[in-house]
This record gives sequence, C-alpha cells and structure tokens, in this order.
Amino acid sequence: MRNPYFKDYQSESHLFKGRVLVASIVIILFFIVLGVRLYYLQVEQFTQYSTLSEQNRVTLLAIAPNRGLIYDRNGVLLVENVPAYGLHLIPEKVKNIGETLDAINAIVPLSAEDRQNFYQQLKYRRRFEGVPLKVNLDEALAAKFSVHSYQFPGVKIAAELIRHYPYEAIFSHAIGYVGRINEQEMTNIDKASYSATQYIGKTGIEQFYEKELHGSPGFQHAETDVHGHIIRILKSEPPTHGNDLYLTLDSQLQLASVAAMEGKRGVIVAIEPSTGGVLAFVSQPGFDPNLFVQGIGQDIYKQMLDSWERPLFNRILRGQYPPASTVKPMVALQGLQLGFTTPNYSISDPGFYRLPNVKRPYRDWRKQGHGYVNLHKAIVQSCDTYFYNLAHKMGIDPITDIYQQFGLGSPTGIDLIGELSGVVPGKEWKRANLNESWYPGETLITAIGQGFALATPLQLAHMATVLANQGERIKPHLVQHLQKQNGEIIQNTPEKLTPVTQKNPEHWALIQKSIHDVIAEPGGTAYRLSRNTPYTIAGKTGTAQVFTLGQNEEYDANILDEHLRDHALFIGYAPVESPQIALAIILENNTGAADVAKQVFDNYLLRTNS
Repeated sequence: MRNPYFKDYQSESHLFKGRVLVASIVIILFFIVLGVRLYYLQVEQFTQYSTLSEQNRVTLLAIAPNRGLIYDRNGVLLVENVPAYGLHLIPEKVKNIGETLDAINAIVPLSAEDRQNFYQQLKYRRRFEGVPLKVNLDEALAAKFSVHSYQFPGVKIAAELIRHYPYEAIFSHAIGYVGRINEQEMTNIDKASYSATQYIGKTGIEQFYEKELHGSPGFQHAETDVHGHIIRILKSEPPTHGNDLYLTLDSQLQLASVAAMEGKRGVIVAIEPSTGGVLAFVSQPGFDPNLFVQGIGQDIYKQMLDSWERPLFNRILRGQYPPASTVKPMVALQGLQLGFTTPNYSISDPGFYRLPNVKRPYRDWRKQGHGYVNLHKAIVQSCDTYFYNLAHKMGIDPITDIYQQFGLGSPTGIDLIGELSGVVPGKEWKRANLNESWYPGETLITAIGQGFALATPLQLAHMATVLANQGERIKPHLVQHLQKQNGEIIQNTPEKLTPVTQKNPEHWALIQKSIHDVIAEPGGTAYRLSRNTPYTIAGKTGTAQVFTLGQNEEYDANILDEHLRDHALFIGYAPVESPQIALAIILENNTGAADVAKQVFDNYLLRTNS
C-alpha cells in the first residue's frame, strides 16, 4: 500500500512535462497566428494602411478665396470686400456647445437666426474647423468679447472679408446679393469648393456669375494627432481669387435714373443699341443688399415681403405689364409688310370703331376722335381707331407674329436668372390657357397692346433697340468683360438674334420718322420733350389700363385708389440719326413717363457727348 505521506516524484514529473508541452504548443500556435496576421497587415495590406495612416496624420484645412469685385463700365467700384470681425467656434475644443452659446449670449447677443445658421453649418464642418457663430461684429462687441475670451476655450474672434455694397439700394436688382449657404444649396454645390466659404450668390449678377466670382479655395496641410488636434502646418496652397466683373452699366446714369424715379414706383431700362449692353437697370423701389449679407432678421424680411410697394420684386425681369400703345409702331410695320395698309391710306376717326354687324363701339382714347388719319398721324397721335381698323383687316395671326419677331412672349436671354416671358395672345394661346375661342374684338385690343397681351420692361427696352437698329436684334447683357487676377481679359461678345426683316427698307424710314414726330411734331403725344433739346429723340408713349372700364364709364384718376390708376409707358431712343441709347420706362399708377425719359436722355447724351 502506497504511503500518502510520500510524494510520487515520477508521476508529478510526467504531469509537469505534459503541461509544459501543451502550453508550448499553444504559445507556438499563438505566435504563428500573430506572425501570419502581421504578414497580412504589413505586407499584403501595406499600401492601404500606409495611406490611411498618412491621412490620419495629415489633414487638409481649406482657406477661403477672395470673391471677385464688380465694377461699372467706367471702372467705378460697385461691389467690394471689406474686413470684418467674426466669432468662430471650434467644436472639438468645446465640451458643451449649448451651454457655451448661452454664456456667449450674455456678452455678445446671439439671435435665433445666428444660432440656426450656426447649427446648420455645424452639420457640414469637421470638428477641428471653426464654425461661424456671429458675423460682422462691430469693434465694441469684438473688444468686449476679447476681455472675456479666456472663459471660452475654442471660441475665437477671426478677421474675415465680407461682401459690401456701397451704393446700397441703387443697384440692388441688377447686382443682387450674397447670403449664407442654406441646406438646399449645400446639397447641390461642390462641398470642396465651398469648404471654407459660408456665402453664395443669391440673386442678380452675384447669382448668375457665381462660378466666375467665387474663385477656388486654398489649403493648408496640417499635421494632427490621433485626436485630430493640429500639431503644425506642413505646407500651404494659396486660394485663387475670383474673377472681377466689369458691367455694361453706367453708374452715373443709374444714379440719375434713380433720382428721376424718386417717389415713384416702376422701371427704367436703358440699353446701348449697338451692343445690347444694359446702361441702366432700375426697379423702384429697391432694397439694401447689405442686410442679406449679415443675415436679415425675420421681422425686417417680413416687412419687405408684405409691403405693397414690393421692394424685393424685380419688376424688370418679372413684372408683366400691358405694353399698351408702345406696340403700335411694330403693328404698323407688319401692316406695311403684308400690304394691309400703305403710307397714304387714311380713315375718318369719329372717336370709336365698330366691327361689322356689331353694336359695341371700341373707343379711342380721344373722345372726339382724330379726324382723317393716315399711318404717320396714327402713330404720332396714337390713334386707337386706325389700329382697330388695321387689326380687323389683318387678323390676329400677323399681329402675334410681329410681337414674336420683336422678342415679345419669350425671355430675352439676359445674363440674369428668373426672367419671365410675358404673354403674346392668339387663338392657340387662348385655347391652351383658357380653353376658349378667340373673338374678333380681342384682335382689336391686342393691336393696341391691351387685353391679354403682357410684356416685361426688359422686353420693351429690347423692342426699342430693334426699332433703333431698324430690325437688327442683339441679346441684352449686363457683363461687358471679366478680368482674371493675372490681368487676362475675357470679353462678352454681343450675340445677334434673328432680325426683323422688311421687303421694303422704306418701311423702316417711315416708322422712324413717325416715332420721331411723336416728339418733334405739334400734336405728338410727347411733343413737350422737343423743347430745348439739342439732340433728336424717337419714341412712343403708352397708357396701360390696370382694370377694365365699363362700356359707359369714363376714366377719372382722381376718384380711384392709387393702385387702380393707369400705368404710364414710354419707349424710345436717341439720337435718331445714330442711336446711342434706347430705353423703356414704366411708371406704376402714375403719369409722366416721357418726362422721366427726358431726364435719362439728358444725363447720358449731354454728359457723354460733351
């Protein structure tokens, strides 16, 4: 029997050796697996992980480019970039963003819009990048925050450039404005290109030429630690400045046009006939675009939207008005072209016109009529009855055709976004839009620019250039050329459109003499413009009805609310012999469009030809 008090050294030795062997095998297998894994990671996956490692070590930080400047045709600066202070927050250095914003608010007031814009930008920025919290701090607030800055690690005051419009409302509808990038825009833009920018063109030239004005961001190659903290800057690539734009606008003419519109609502569009370059672009009233750069408050924005004067509404592109008697010269041109009238054909005007077998009279604006009227007198004195008679003979289709030949019913193609097309009515249009038949009486009123006919002021200004050029059509444009930072200039070449042709060139001479005599001949509807005028003017007045009078009612502006009064229109060009400026003017619910035109002509022609 085995004595329990004595150890079995032989058995224990075998047990120990067995355990050592198993442990050794396990350790060997572990090192084999580890070696295979190391081989896989360091040899098979070397390229992938070395790239990832380098990316973790080096981070690209975007540098915002300077936005291109905007000048008028004479080199007058219209839009600039000015230095300003901004409050930026770096998320990775702030433990509780909400509490931090509340604490900052006690020093630098943060509006609801400031917070909303901050959180919107926060979604698209990396944690080590500064996110704008408050822009355009004044010096007092910047100094106040600086005193308390030690309380806010991760929040800093940064110098930046912001857009500034020194002329405020003067060019607002032409140039437009920039504003903070919203969520919808963020989904459509190239995020790399806007990685250091919070602004984008919203309207006008700023929007249409965003790509040219924006430039390209630069980058800093920053070395970071495993937590993303910046250790040092390895190298920098400077941003590319946006291109500068030189507009066709004449700033002095723009200022004079705005002054001529003081206290009035409406539009002045002036174009250089030989090039299509827009000289003046006034939609009145305007607005201060600087309000939108800094982030306009909801209350102010709502006031603008609700204002009956509609300062945000671009009347030049989106206002659609009855063209009234301004279309009579082109309707007369079509009558001559197609043989429905001649220079010597006359009618007797009793002050109204009746269609055959129709009792209803279509009244002339002059109750007593114009007596015997030929084509020349019909244009000079704006005789409605003559054009009723001509329209009945022609029918609606030739009238629709000449409207379209002059560019009505279609956008002009100007370098701006949001242009409407107006309305050129006719049989097909009425059937498609109203599901109704066309009536002969509608042909008569279309020939004098009333009824369903609608045109934008830009289309009317373009129509004036076609008359000035005797049929040649050039697309209106606002940018003359752009200039790169290396000095290279890229011209905007005028684009010719399908011309209005006449089989007899004398037709143009007859129309030109007639619209010249609107101003030069006693009895012309704008004869007063010829007084003390050292240059010649051709033009046509018009009065657009805002609402339709009853058959036996007479128009009396004194008893009507202002918004129901007629609009006054004028189109024209000067000098007649060699047109340098063509324009369209619309005064809403007012009179005196021709008098405003005289002020515009005087400013441009007497100044540029002196």
